[in-house]
Amino acid sequence: MNGMRIVKILFKGQTRECIEGQLIVKVKPDIAKDVNHINQVLSSILGSKVSFRVVEQFDENGIGLVEFGKDRDIGSIVETLEKSPDILYAEPNDITRISGTPSVAPSDPLFPQQWSLLTIQAPATWALTQGSSNVVIAVLDTGLPMAGNPPVFSHEDLNDPLRFFLGGNYISPGTPPIDRQGHGTHVAGIAAAEGNNGTGISGINWRCRVFACKVFDDSPVGNGSVLGVYRAAQESINFARSIGARLVINYSGGGTAYAATYEEIARSVQSAGALLCAAAGNDYGGPVHYPAALSTRPDGSVWYPNIIAVSATTRGDELAAFSNRGGQINVSAPGDDILSTFPNYPVSGTASTNYGVLSGTSMATPIVSGVASLVWSREPNLAASQVRERLQATAVDLGMPGRDTLFGFGRVNAFAAVQPIPAPPPPPPPDPWADPVVRQWIDEWLRQQDRCVKQLFPMCYVDRWGRMCGGHISCSPNPDHPPGWDNYHYLWHHNWCPKYYSFTVRGYVERRRRGESPESLARCKKEGAPCLG
Repeated sequence: MNGMRIVKILFKGQTRECIEGQLIVKVKPDIAKDVNHINQVLSSILGSKVSFRVVEQFDENGIGLVEFGKDRDIGSIVETLEKSPDILYAEPNDITRISGTPSVAPSDPLFPQQWSLLTIQAPATWALTQGSSNVVIAVLDTGLPMAGNPPVFSHEDLNDPLRFFLGGNYISPGTPPIDRQGHGTHVAGIAAAEGNNGTGISGINWRCRVFACKVFDDSPVGNGSVLGVYRAAQESINFARSIGARLVINYSGGGTAYAATYEEIARSVQSAGALLCAAAGNDYGGPVHYPAALSTRPDGSVWYPNIIAVSATTRGDELAAFSNRGGQINVSAPGDDILSTFPNYPVSGTASTNYGVLSGTSMATPIVSGVASLVWSREPNLAASQVRERLQATAVDLGMPGRDTLFGFGRVNAFAAVQPIPAPPPPPPPDPWADPVVRQWIDEWLRQQDRCVKQLFPMCYVDRWGRMCGGHISCSPNPDHPPGWDNYHYLWHHNWCPKYYSFTVRGYVERRRRGESPESLARCKKEGAPCLG
């Protein structure tokens, strides 16, 4: 990596693969404001015998990169640093890698069928939404294909200057993030290649903006540092914020060991209201890689609700053999033999140019990123956690019923995900008889009506529910009021009397609530009936 040596060390009980002699250090934010103050603090803690230099300046969160002599014991330096109250933590600058070594399978001609898009019902989805420029997919990977001097976008499916934007190069700072490996181009094409343009393949989101940062080098395996991913995530957040867009970060990489810097990434993304879609890894069943593993705690509870951990499936909706699995998986997506874009020039990670096939959770992750971005395109007011919940709730359940360690909640379904979930129906109106107070009021009213009817029709009797000899009782809605239990007329009709006697429960209850006496509540109407009020 740019002349840096990668070593394996034992750090706090974990084997860590990292850049030799480098530590990510987090200091208190007030110290980070002054570079000279940082140097003074580090010098006072470490003493004159330990030489160091600040390789990357400390940001507003207090995180920076410090380099020590390559023969130094990093573990003892960290132990010394963390004794100081000014140092919040220090850890090696871990190596992160593309999720699995890319492999190229034989492919058909330029326009083969993209089985993954049919599996997630993308064509039906595009009838509802093709994306929005108010959503950004940040691709933290190996960069995008570029050529010329100065370099410009060179791939026919990834060259719209209104959609594709360049972030930083965190492998060779100060240079454009040109893809000379191939992985980043493939990932970007899956999520957001130009669609319906008569050329090449179709991405999932045709209208979103793409912000590409280079966090993996040009070697066939694609090495990078966790600090580079942190910096790229910060830059992506700032870019989306500057244009007022929702942000989905696609990170098709990771590491096997926990690092505090991964949590810094998760916290930053969560604070920004963004989503981070991360690959589970391709270790044929090994533990879920970080930062994807930060989605869920070991006890199954939510850890970071803005992280989506992704496993990979096959054409047959089975778990791909290479895919990692674990309780942190949120959803799965097609990741086996996925056709997408490659640079239109030779690169280190593949023998193909322009278009080709790769397999891995690296390919499944941008499918999830693309679907999440379509959901936000239709419903921009959803919170990041709600987008994750939507993808989980609408996924096709595979494997064991409910969430499992292979597929999470299931394989994503774009068409189902972009359907707004209808609001639950309003609760039914309250049952008047369920309220003992209301029942007491109505019983009181009925007793009065019993007395009233007996005076009018002395030859008949009335029981508790108004049944009369020689007559009947009926009930009909009151057209003068909106529907509801308390808006019904009860109609009493006697064979010897052509008139109806009616009352409304609504009127009675309202008067009772106003505190009127029971004697004033009878509302039968009969001309000349002395008992009726």
